[in-house]
Amino acid sequence: SKGGALAVRAALRLAGTGIPELQPAGVMTFGAPRAGNREFAMAFDDAFHGRAWRFEYQDDLVPHLPLAANVWNVLREAAGRHWEQPETGFWSKLAAGVEANPPMSGYLPAGRLQFIDWNDRLRDDDTPALRAERWAHLCRALATALPEINRDHLPMRGYGYMDFLAACQHT
Repeated sequence: SKGGALAVRAALRLAGTGIPELQPAGVMTFGAPRAGNREFAMAFDDAFHGRAWRFEYQDDLVPHLPLAANVWNVLREAAGRHWEQPETGFWSKLAAGVEANPPMSGYLPAGRLQFIDWNDRLRDDDTPALRAERWAHLCRALATALPEINRDHLPMRGYGYMDFLAACQHT
């Protein structure tokens, strides 16, 4: 996770040196949090256009970090109470908060999204519809299955990214 954010920042810094031997051929991250603001993401995407991919798996929370204050406030409020049914209380507050103020917190993703969806299909269509679908899934998972979200991010066989990569080797 943090290594992915550091890789993105280091790659942009190396690209800015102008030294041919230090120019990264490309950047590929798995489950990385956002590494910078809008200006950073635009500079990175300009420098690595077509040579940077960010893999994000199903309901992995980390690629959405850092979250905006509105989402953290709802999570904090719910933390001291019992989880409610996803159709009431917590779910409706979280969904309303996300809709009213998208959870960007000034940080934006950098690189081309390679999203491994809930059917283990690789999607590279970073559209508003996909972003809305991902947030709906993630909010529901936060409301009902927090341990599942943690498993989506684990870097070991039997979970998320590693199972997807292992399956790719056999195709």
